[in-house]
Amino acid sequence: MSRLSRWLRGRQLLPPMARAARTAGIDLIGRHRLAPSIACEIDAAQTERTVLFERVATQWSMLGETEPHWSVLSHPRYRAEIFSAHADEFYDPRHSGAAVIETFFARNGETLSALTSCLELGCGVGRSTASLARLFPQVIAVDVSPAHLALARDHLAGAGLANVNWRQLRALDDLDALPRFELLFSEFVLQHNPPPVIAAMLERLFAKLDPGGYCLFQLPTYCDGYRFAVKDYLAGSRPPDRNDLPRNMEMHVLPQRVVYRLMRMAGIELIEVVEDNLPGQPAFQSLTFFARKGRADA
Repeated sequence: MSRLSRWLRGRQLLPPMARAARTAGIDLIGRHRLAPSIACEIDAAQTERTVLFERVATQWSMLGETEPHWSVLSHPRYRAEIFSAHADEFYDPRHSGAAVIETFFARNGETLSALTSCLELGCGVGRSTASLARLFPQVIAVDVSPAHLALARDHLAGAGLANVNWRQLRALDDLDALPRFELLFSEFVLQHNPPPVIAAMLERLFAKLDPGGYCLFQLPTYCDGYRFAVKDYLAGSRPPDRNDLPRNMEMHVLPQRVVYRLMRMAGIELIEVVEDNLPGQPAFQSLTFFARKGRADA
C-alpha cells in the first residue's frame, strides 16, 4: 500500500470501495498504470445503436418501477421496502451534484456564477437535481425512465422548485431536440450504457453545449478483462428480466482516448481529469472530466 493510501486511510477519506480493496491487498493508486489494452468496439450501425439503447431504456424503466432509489445508490438501506427510513440520508445535499460542480469550478479558477443553464444527463429520482435547481436559473433534467422522472418531479415540487425542464429520453435522436445549455453534468449514468451508446450520447451532447460552456461528467475508461464487441453482445444478450434486474445491472467503459477524440471534434478543451472510483469496484478506472468548449469568436 502506498504512503498516500495510508495517509488517506488514516483520515477516513477513502470511500467504501477503497476500504474493500485495502482488505483484499489492492493498492488503488496507480493500479492500472501497466494494464494491457482492452478490446472495446465503439462503432456500430444505426440499427445496432438503436437496439443497444432500447435495452438500456427498458432495463432502467423497470428499475424505476421496482427499485428506484436503490438503482441510483446501490446500498441495501435504499431498497424500496425500507427506503423511507433512510430518505434524509439519501437526499443529503452535502453529497449533491452542486457540491461537485462548485468544487471543480473553484479549484480551477473558473467562473460559475455567469452560467444560467445546466443539463443533467440521468437525473434519476432528483437526488442531485434539487441542488442544481438552486444553483442555476434553468435545469434540463433528462432520464430514460418514466418512473424515475415522476419521483424526481414530486421531490422537487415538494421542495418548491419549479425551474426544471423535464425530458424523457426515448431514443438517441431525442438528444438532438434538446435545448442548448451552458453546463453538461452527469454522474453514475454513462457507465450503464454500452460503449457505442456512450460515444453517441457524448457526441450529441457536446454539439448542444453552448460555445464557452462547460462539461463535468464521470465515466469508467478501463476495466480489467473488459471486452465489448457489438455483434457478440447482441447475439448473447437477452431482454431484461424484471425479477433479475439487480443482479444484472450492466457496467461498461469508454476508453479515455475516445473521450478525448470526441472532445477534439467538438472543440472542447480539457481543464482537469480526476480519478473518482465511483463504480465501487477496484477493477474499474473511473474518471471525472472537466472541460470547456471554445468560443466561436476565439
